Amino acid sequence: MALFADRIQRIGTENAFKVGPYIKEVEDSTGKKVIRCNLGEPDFPLPKHIREEVKRQIDNDMTHYCDPQGILPLREAVAKYIGRNRGRTTTATKRPAGWTSATGPTTSDGSASRCGGGPAATGRATTCSS
Repeated sequence: MALFADRIQRIGTENAFKVGPYIKEVEDSTGKKVIRCNLGEPDFPLPKHIREEVKRQIDNDMTHYCDPQGILPLREAVAKYIGRNRGRTTTATKRPAGWTSATGPTTSDGSASRCGGGPAATGRATTCSS
């Protein structure tokens, strides 16, 4: 009798590992260095001000996961940014049905405000710019 069921093979690998070859392809084709964030281990030293802030947050017992909707001040900042740079009235209230991390805050008409489509919409990372 096998230790694991045959169906365990269908699970596959973590997607973070699948990104590595694409990063290498971009580096090789462009000659530019890519900051690798796919495995949660940056390839550069952590800046001092970030190390100090991490220590401060640990001392403040901020060692747990945040609200799945995100941290309210960040949601408010994103809503303000989208309102200012996209000319749309936005709020940082609870997510409507169908919200994903890529769709952003809701607009005044209740629709999701998009910023470049994002991974959920396009299957690839996108960035917002003003």
